[in-house]
Amino acid sequence: MRKNNQKYRESGGYRSWLNSNKDKIQKYHDAKLMHRTHNITDEEWKKCKEYFNNSCAYCGLHIDDHYRKIRGINKKIDLHKEHVDHSGANDITNCIPSCLNCNSQKWVFELEDWYNVSNENYTYERLNKIYKWLRKVSSC
Repeated sequence: MRKNNQKYRESGGYRSWLNSNKDKIQKYHDAKLMHRTHNITDEEWKKCKEYFNNSCAYCGLHIDDHYRKIRGINKKIDLHKEHVDHSGANDITNCIPSCLNCNSQKWVFELEDWYNVSNENYTYERLNKIYKWLRKVSSC
């Protein structure tokens, strides 16, 4: 599969597809950007991370253990601002901290479709804490 992709790119097929599908590319990037934008203050984000003990809300990975390999070197990075509901608000009422791995795995799935007993990181306690946080910030 990878060799076919490489041949497709080298032959100019991919570039040709991009040039003839600019509207699709624009829609994709607009949707992606919308889900990356968060209207959250630094103070709100700090309180959110503190509520989850500076750990991923899904798996419990602490921020001190959160690294990303960049050019072969492990670099410490912040937890991701994860939208719980991808069609929901872009503010603190729809945001929890997530490690890189959980953020990538959840992708566009609804919370209950991804974070359930079939997920190796699932615990009832963490799910309950997520719901309590969302109720707490929604009532403010």
